[in-house]
Amino acid sequence: MTQNASFIRKIVYSCAIVVLLFPLFLLGQPATSSQGGGSDESQGASAGGKLARLRSSYGLSQAELGQIDPASETMKMATLGLRGVATNLLWTKAERYKKTESWDKLSATLNQIAKLQPNYITVWEYQAHNLSYNVSAEFDDYRSRYHWVKKGLEFLLEGTKYNQRNPRLFWGLGWFVGHKIGISDEKVQFRRLFREDKDFHNTLMDHVNMNSARGPDGLPDNWLVAYLWYRQSEDVVEKGVPVTWMRLDMNQEGLTDKRRSSVLFYSDPSMALISHADAITEEVTPGEKTREAWRQAGLEWNKFGAMDIPTTFGYTVRLGRLDEVRQEIETLRAELEQLSPGLREQVREERRSTLTPEELTVFDSKKPRVEMTEDEYATFARASQKLTVTDMDVAQAMPQELRAKALNLARRADDMANIADRTASYCGIVNYAYWRTRCEVESSKTTADARRYMMFGDREAERGAPEEAKRQYEMAWDEWARIFEQYPQLVDDEMGEDLHEVILRYKLVLDQLDEEFPADFKLQMLMQTDEDDDERGMPSGFPGTGAAPPAGVAPNQ
Repeated sequence: MTQNASFIRKIVYSCAIVVLLFPLFLLGQPATSSQGGGSDESQGASAGGKLARLRSSYGLSQAELGQIDPASETMKMATLGLRGVATNLLWTKAERYKKTESWDKLSATLNQIAKLQPNYITVWEYQAHNLSYNVSAEFDDYRSRYHWVKKGLEFLLEGTKYNQRNPRLFWGLGWFVGHKIGISDEKVQFRRLFREDKDFHNTLMDHVNMNSARGPDGLPDNWLVAYLWYRQSEDVVEKGVPVTWMRLDMNQEGLTDKRRSSVLFYSDPSMALISHADAITEEVTPGEKTREAWRQAGLEWNKFGAMDIPTTFGYTVRLGRLDEVRQEIETLRAELEQLSPGLREQVREERRSTLTPEELTVFDSKKPRVEMTEDEYATFARASQKLTVTDMDVAQAMPQELRAKALNLARRADDMANIADRTASYCGIVNYAYWRTRCEVESSKTTADARRYMMFGDREAERGAPEEAKRQYEMAWDEWARIFEQYPQLVDDEMGEDLHEVILRYKLVLDQLDEEFPADFKLQMLMQTDEDDDERGMPSGFPGTGAAPPAGVAPNQ
């Protein structure tokens, strides 16, 4: 009896399994195409089961995301539905290998994860960073380091094949090609190796137009290649992928932790061209080639300023329109004031009567804020808040017959003020005004001449010709004086600060000639007192302080 019951249960279980497999087959049936390669169901094609139709509808099938790798698909099937478990185990191993610096094992493990989950972007980024930064740092020879940097780039290239609709890997290629090659400690050697690496150029040619990325020497430049990758990333975004892919979403696991906002994302191509212009300005003799590079960078930066940059507030901003937006606000407020002149001051005086004696005393004292005590400052802030009269406050105080028009003007001014605040914030993030001015200045003949004279001065000083070095430096100071007269805001910025070391070298040349530093030095605006030097973090060796000479310049004999 017991044996019969056991046999019957086995039969029932087997039948149940068969019955359950049928709906699973219907749900999971893959899509097929006709023999001729078409998709017409009348020619033998099938859209597949419910899951295949949903994947196709939402563009989630591997064929729509990128290429299909047979080895990857085989590994997925071999896990028998436990792909997630297998991936978690492999990630655990990868973390252990990273801690023990077992780079070969880490690389192999990450390659396995990439096969199991080719659309998991993090694994491609993780492995590329591992190869380009961790493994490359294990070698002393810069050629070996460049080899592993290139391995990381090749891994990212492989990832783009399976993720054509995700911009992160395209952006990552731009970042790695630009920053790892162009900003690292070995940037001089890396940039040269990249320019001469014809085999790697041929590999990249299948993805970007390397002929449009040639520098002044006619060879591909890493920053110009980075620009092309950034543009590809933008193209993917323009096809419907939100820029928020670059930001960390605490409510969703697995998203990137790069926290890159839309304004930074859209500024990357322009900054790549600026970095290219800046790099070649140091590598070649400043002249028409460097001026053209800065001019192209400026044109790209202005295009960026004219773009509609999405914000998290539901509207877009244009960085290049900040002054126009502020002018529109002033126009709206002037129109509001004209409806009832003096009303704003009247409202403010009415509110003044509500201040306490203590608030009145502190507010009217005109005491500098830096000299206020904590309590005084809190009182001053409270009084200021009470006396602040907004455009909406003015509109609400208008006579009845003018209130509707006033409210409309106030709302428009308030909306424009929000846009101006957000635009100003974004301009600050990318230092928009500075780079716009910098591109304009660097593309001028005056700046190219100034930099060329400085370069010649350094060369003459290095070869032991102080008289000629002095002449070249002083011609440079003439040009820089004209630049700072036209653009005084650059004195305290990067361009002005970059001149400090050159002025030091000029002083050392004068020391060799037993000459005093000129009292009528044309760049007096750059000369600072010791106290200012400390505040600005300037070296103690600014002219007259007795610093050690920089490398390449002989000390006074």
